[in-house]
Amino acid sequence: CSSDLQTMSVMLTSPAEALVGFEHEPHSSEEIERVEHAKQRLQSLDWVTFYQKSGFLRRNMPIAVSPQSINVAFLVPESEDESDEHDHHEEEHHEDVHFEFKVTAALSNDLEVRISGISADLFSYFDGLDKLHVTVILDGQQVHRVLSPDHNHMNW
Repeated sequence: CSSDLQTMSVMLTSPAEALVGFEHEPHSSEEIERVEHAKQRLQSLDWVTFYQKSGFLRRNMPIAVSPQSINVAFLVPESEDESDEHDHHEEEHHEDVHFEFKVTAALSNDLEVRISGISADLFSYFDGLDKLHVTVILDGQQVHRVLSPDHNHMNW
């Protein structure tokens, strides 16, 4: 029964440079392959763990969540594209565009289990990744953090 589930949204953004080594539109077959590989890795969600506080010491215990939908995009950030005052038909404009990866996932879990944190282990998959912007929306509350290899966990 869907009323026994709580839903949450997780959004993550990272500059393309950090995941594939370049920020422009892919041109060569190698660049296209790198983008596809990164998309597959991000789509799997095996790099993210959700937690609940449990027990007397309120330790973080991993919990299972079910993906409802996952979207992985390789795109130009909206603010960068919209704030550009140059004519969009100029060739040099395209060299200044910086692509990013954006993951949007809708997830659910049993209402009896109270999600209290998330960790992102994406840093172990991508050597160039040094920060990750993560936003979680749960129970009408939004939490945003910038995670790093040394601080890859967020609680709320």
